[in-house]
Amino acid sequence: MMTRLRISLLAALVALAGCSDPFNQNAPEFDGQKFRTSVKADGDKSQFVVKVKGADKSLAGAREAGRYAATKHCIERFGASDVTWAHGPDAAEDALQRDGDDLMFEGVCDAA
Repeated sequence: MMTRLRISLLAALVALAGCSDPFNQNAPEFDGQKFRTSVKADGDKSQFVVKVKGADKSLAGAREAGRYAATKHCIERFGASDVTWAHGPDAAEDALQRDGDDLMFEGVCDAA
């Protein structure tokens, strides 16, 4: 029984080691903070939604983390960094799309 547990733990560690950055240690900082972001794009990958978790740590940093995630998404998929925002990080504070403490941005990659 102990051997199975040890093997399972070892397998889990090996799996984590295979991830590029499983604990977000090398994530860029924005306004001195690290933010978790996710980009979702259904069907047409040029249209996407960015979610920035924990925007209450720094609104300015969360805006830039969202912009960064969107730019990275567009470069990886289309080779261009231009984004047309439907709801973007430059909006006035009262116009930002929120989900609790998270910010939501919507945009389209402008593929060249």
